[in-house]
Amino acid sequence: MTLLKKVTLIVIFTFLLHYSFSVISSYLLPSLIWDPSTGPTSNFNNSELLDGKEVTFSAYKLLYDWDSTFYMDIVQNGYEKLDAETGGFHNWAFYPLYPITIKIIVVLFDVVDSQSAVFYIGILLSNIFFGVGLYYLYCMFRKLGEHDSDIDSMVLLLIAFPSAYFFNIFYTESLFFMISVLFFYFLFQKKYIYVCIILSLSLITRINALSLFIPFAIAIIYENRKNYLGILKSILLYPLIIFTPLVIFYYHLNTLTGSFFASFKAQGQWGNKGSYFLSIFKSYLDIYGFSFRAEHILTLVLLILIGFILVFALVKVFKKNFGAFKIEYIIMLSYAISYYVILSSVNSIASIFRYVLPCFIYYWILTKFFKVTQGTTIFSILLIILVLFHGLFFSLFLSTIPAYGF
Repeated sequence: MTLLKKVTLIVIFTFLLHYSFSVISSYLLPSLIWDPSTGPTSNFNNSELLDGKEVTFSAYKLLYDWDSTFYMDIVQNGYEKLDAETGGFHNWAFYPLYPITIKIIVVLFDVVDSQSAVFYIGILLSNIFFGVGLYYLYCMFRKLGEHDSDIDSMVLLLIAFPSAYFFNIFYTESLFFMISVLFFYFLFQKKYIYVCIILSLSLITRINALSLFIPFAIAIIYENRKNYLGILKSILLYPLIIFTPLVIFYYHLNTLTGSFFASFKAQGQWGNKGSYFLSIFKSYLDIYGFSFRAEHILTLVLLILIGFILVFALVKVFKKNFGAFKIEYIIMLSYAISYYVILSSVNSIASIFRYVLPCFIYYWILTKFFKVTQGTTIFSILLIILVLFHGLFFSLFLSTIPAYGF
């Protein structure tokens, strides 16, 4: 089977699985409306009277929720023109590359005013991004000498991960996944101008992209370790390419809101302001103390497990000596660590599973350092656990319950 066919089948399978589940859920699952004042209210009919308007719970309605509504608003109406100090949730918190990409297509087809058309074009693009990311993931690891069976194991863990349905819907996860894979693909080929362009696009996709700077810096310093002039040239030239789109975005927000950093202010409403390493644990303790919260405890368990696998991988590297590992492995580990630092520094507990999803290095660490590969008992057990939680989280997402799945 060719790589293109394999990747295409993976994308089609995962999309059909999630879309079919959504269609079935629209008939079988009780419809839930989350009201901040009263909590979830069950409704066993297929519609709900909401603000005087009857809403049908189709697959479209179930999938179009949470952050999707903000991206839709940006595509159709642009960023809000309000004072940055205005309270509440605003679309400034969401970065522009994903909605811009969708906007280009919908304008070409003159369907920008059709919400359903925008939505399905967005889903199509998300699945294309996912497919491109998978294709270059295989290409990259093949170039690094990894066997296809190990890459297959990594991909299986990726698509079974509890929040992997975000790759197939109206969200930025697939775009960020593709961008991060392309970043490393071209970084290892030493095509640094391409890397800078990709890095510039990543910064207007997700704030997590800041974690890509550490591996980029390591690669540049290693490549120019005997050429200080090369390092100086990189410091002077590359930031001009990398930061230009982000500065343009912030300037645009400034013209609309009167604040260059309106995006950061808006993110604060979701608890994503960022604080310091591992502050998410302090945030949990401040809010809940040592009480067991079923809707959040798995997030803390996940972060602890990721911390453990990172420490284990680092210990193994140090024991073997850096020289025994390819520089590419060291670079990828640096990304996994810097990503974890950002991940554990946010104050929002609810969406961590989604934030973890696109960091493919975590799945690689499991296959490379823990030998969690097809044919092993631990792989089978882990895969079953991931699939079970995948189904649970997707059900929570479709039911609009704000725990884990959104």
